[in-house]
Amino acid sequence: MKGVKWTSVKRARLSLKLATSLRSFFVWRSQWNRRGTASAMADARNGQEDEGGAAPLPSWIGLLRNASFVLVWVGGAISITGNMMFLLSLQWWVLKNAGSPLSLTLLALADAIPLLILGPFAGVITDRFERKLVLVVLNLVLGGAVLVVAVLAALGRLTIWRVYFSMFAIGALSTPLYPALSASMPDIVPRNYLPQANALMQTSTSISGLVGYGLSGFVIALFGPVIAMLESQVVV
Repeated sequence: MKGVKWTSVKRARLSLKLATSLRSFFVWRSQWNRRGTASAMADARNGQEDEGGAAPLPSWIGLLRNASFVLVWVGGAISITGNMMFLLSLQWWVLKNAGSPLSLTLLALADAIPLLILGPFAGVITDRFERKLVLVVLNLVLGGAVLVVAVLAALGRLTIWRVYFSMFAIGALSTPLYPALSASMPDIVPRNYLPQANALMQTSTSISGLVGYGLSGFVIALFGPVIAMLESQVVV
């Protein structure tokens, strides 16, 4: 009788321990889940915070307070304005000196062929090097190439074949430039600002192109294409 009673007590104690252990396990799991949820929410809040560590302001205001983005945005707009001025003035120079619509077609091909050849590899090229370094080096080399063409035109040493070669080189240098800029945008602005940043970049690109063509046409009408080429370097 005592043996049976003692066995019942042992079973009761074992059941109590098991129940306590299960309760401890569920409490621990509940706390763990709450910690995981809190951690995820904190990560989400941190992802939405801007570089200053504060909660983001309304999208456009917070984006325009990002000094790095503003520099890239304004610099890109000015650069595109100068590039469009140079391109239109160069086209006008070719048409004036070659006197054939075919020459404009060859000029467009010299600009497009590097994109067709190097375009599929542009992302690979930019990923092998630091993106900021790629942007700085390419912009400097492009500016130098365009300046050489403008100076040759001003000195009367520019020939149609030099124009084709220069346009091919400029097209080859420009091909990895825009993939590098797009890939570096997540390093410049927080992730939740990317749609607004891309929208501003695309809008400024379109507007800058129109402004560049308009300024170039105005300068060409007054002073000729050579002065317009030189003026494009002043803008850049």
